[in-house]
Amino acid sequence: MADALNFLQCGASSELALSGARVSVRVTSQHLPANLMPPSPYGLKGGAAREALTAALSVRPIREPRDLDIIRRGHFPIATDDAIAKQYMPRDYTHGARVELVRDFTRYLTTRDITINEVGIFDTALTSSLLAALDTVGYVIRPSHYRGGSIHRAPSLDGRTLLKMVRLFAEAEIHNEPAILVGIPEEISFSEFDLALQLNKAFQRGTPVAQKFVDTLLLLGALDASHTPLPKLLEELEHLRHGERGLFPDVPEELF
Repeated sequence: MADALNFLQCGASSELALSGARVSVRVTSQHLPANLMPPSPYGLKGGAAREALTAALSVRPIREPRDLDIIRRGHFPIATDDAIAKQYMPRDYTHGARVELVRDFTRYLTTRDITINEVGIFDTALTSSLLAALDTVGYVIRPSHYRGGSIHRAPSLDGRTLLKMVRLFAEAEIHNEPAILVGIPEEISFSEFDLALQLNKAFQRGTPVAQKFVDTLLLLGALDASHTPLPKLLEELEHLRHGERGLFPDVPEELF
């Protein structure tokens, strides 16, 4: 583990600390804009935390997170949770997103869907698993041990996680980053709801990302060739577009 830490430290912009299999680093404004960081006792997980880790390890300059996911240590909701969720993730709040309570942060890191999501920030302290840091440097996108199984447990990679992996891969590809997908099962299945959800998130990063997302699913055999070109796929999913919580608010109108 010490060798791994030395490897990570070579390019890092801040001093890293290793405790067991966890890496810690102080987050500064060069790692994450101050206006994105919620006040204590709240923290960040997901894309914003991944971006901060990426910047702290000097992998690449930070990109504005697609959205914010707020967390707080605790067992029960408190009065300010709703206001914080509404302020820092207003769009997702309207779709039901709220502050996620983290009872045990060590356990929390071991229950993420993909390895590069094994990271969280509280105050100015970022903590990730060692594997999350190494996979961030290596542009590796793979299911976590929690999802991908182990010697003692069968894999449980669900369709939603797989689609998220493909979306992150597509985004990296469009930015000419050497990302690799690891742990894709031979048989791939997912619901059209999850496909629509991840496709819309891809569109939030631009039409080229959405097209690469679909192209990658085709290469993996997860979509039939009849779903192409992209407008054809959107046509088949258009019934999910309507209603108060339609799933395609970020798709350009002319593509339908």
